[in-house]
Amino acid sequence: MKILSAQEFRRKLAGVTDPRREKQNEQSAQEMKDEAISFCSILPEVFSGDLDRMTMWERIGNGIVSACKKCGGDHEEFVHIALDFIKANPAMISSNKRLEEWIMSFEQRTTDEKRLFLKVIEKKSNVILVYARNMWNQVKDAKRPLREGE
Repeated sequence: MKILSAQEFRRKLAGVTDPRREKQNEQSAQEMKDEAISFCSILPEVFSGDLDRMTMWERIGNGIVSACKKCGGDHEEFVHIALDFIKANPAMISSNKRLEEWIMSFEQRTTDEKRLFLKVIEKKSNVILVYARNMWNQVKDAKRPLREGE
């Protein structure tokens, strides 16, 4: 059961809130969380070889937090700052199919969805990193060729 703030309780009591809209907002937030997980799971593919891979996820986490603070609500600036933070090579960025598909797909989102994306990734960055690392491991394992006898 969700605990309501005093203001939420008064709105609900007055019939000002719309349960359908609340449900839609929850679904949109989950979609943006999924988008954030997808984006973060792509970052290891373009992570600079000059940096220590042992600190890759720490650096990615710091990069997305820094990008949220510096982007001023601009999702393209967010992506640029995050990629710059991990010193992603421009050649690797431009040739990465998953990143290209993510950017092209995300570009179709509404302004409100893009704002929500930045809000979600800022508030849930640690949880997003856990899911992103799991997704990255699945992608990495799928790309790894099977050894003879497996």
